[in-house]
Amino acid sequence: MRLRKQKSKKNQASERPASGRFGRALFFLKRGAVAVLVISFFVLVAFGVTGADRAFKVKTIIIEGNKNLTENEIMDKITSGSRKGLLFTSFSGMEKKLKTSPWIKGAELRKEFPDTIFVKVKEAVPRAILSIKEGMFLVDGEGSMLEELSEEKPPFLPLITGIDPEKNNKNMIEALKLVEALSREGILLNREFVEITLEAYGLSANMDGEIFKVGYGKYAEKFRKWSELEPEIRKKGVAIEYVDLRFTGEIIVRPVKVDKQELKPQKGRG
Repeated sequence: MRLRKQKSKKNQASERPASGRFGRALFFLKRGAVAVLVISFFVLVAFGVTGADRAFKVKTIIIEGNKNLTENEIMDKITSGSRKGLLFTSFSGMEKKLKTSPWIKGAELRKEFPDTIFVKVKEAVPRAILSIKEGMFLVDGEGSMLEELSEEKPPFLPLITGIDPEKNNKNMIEALKLVEALSREGILLNREFVEITLEAYGLSANMDGEIFKVGYGKYAEKFRKWSELEPEIRKKGVAIEYVDLRFTGEIIVRPVKVDKQELKPQKGRG
């Protein structure tokens, strides 16, 4: 019986053909070349994006929709976000900064290459002036304070008094509903002064010195009925102390009481 001697691993390696060793070296060389190409690609992309970002630097910002805020006030909130260039400008970050202003309810932003950003803001609409111990503030239809009024003559808007929105938000919302009803019915058009306040029985409206006890709810319907009755009352020339609109289907008009002594003729002197 013949026994075969096993060759050692060292001898096996030495007996491998040169072509096999060359192929293995070529394999590793190819893998290294691919790695170099991949790294080079990402380096070129990085430099390319950086160069493109510099090329698309924001030069113009066009602002639309602002009536109460100045362009500078809006620019202050978005300029920092546009310094990265048009490619990397984050609109979500801009929108968040814009909405930190109580005047801005929303914004539409878009890019126009190579260097322009369009900003269209949706501003809040002031509906009334709120008078509280801290001062007088413009408020929108949701009761949000927009800004404190300065000592200059305020715009004509209904004045809301006797209601602290932080303590009594429900009545604040009702007062704004009353303002909306008066505006929708055209009742505010010919008035020089309108004050809405909270009484024990509910809301009251002082319009050019005439008192309307309104209560709560159905504001448009109540004043619509009053508008139908008012011409007859005016024809009679009756001075009105107050009009009570709190009761369904009934309007109570209380005339100003006249002191009888005022009606007595005055005797002339001499």
